[in-house]
Amino acid sequence: MSRNDIHTGKPIDARVGSIVRWTHPRSLTNGIVIAVRESGHSAHIHWFDHEGHGFYPLDHQHLVLVSK
Repeated sequence: MSRNDIHTGKPIDARVGSIVRWTHPRSLTNGIVIAVRESGHSAHIHWFDHEGHGFYPLDHQHLVLVSK
């Protein structure tokens, strides 16, 4: 899979405090956006059910907006 296969080209409208869902079948989880890069193309997300966190592209195919 190439890097471009994971991008939809349509970023979600996430903001600081938005709840997001990771929809990969092997790793379903929800998280909260704690920062959005100035470019608006990625966000720092803290996942609720494990210690994972980091920057994720807002147009990733497995990232969906649950609540602004």
